[in-house]
Amino acid sequence: MIVLAIRIEVEIIFKNSYKVFFSREQHEKIAMKLINDVVTHLIDPNIYYSRLSFFESGREAINIKYEKSKRAKNPQNKFFMRSALIS
Repeated sequence: MIVLAIRIEVEIIFKNSYKVFFSREQHEKIAMKLINDVVTHLIDPNIYYSRLSFFESGREAINIKYEKSKRAKNPQNKFFMRSALIS
């Protein structure tokens, strides 16, 4: 969780500090890739924690997962349910 928190905080710091630079989508994608690579190199150089996908997730991936979980709570949408006993 610390690795994920550091990734998110670093993203927020850079985006708030360099708003004009990050306003272009291409700049944001390249910069976030490079920033995540540096965080991985500093905190997890042997890539032990990066094997767990949620530690490598960015804010966009977390938001997608959150939106899917909200839709899964809809009783009409039983596809995302885990139990075979759901009626």
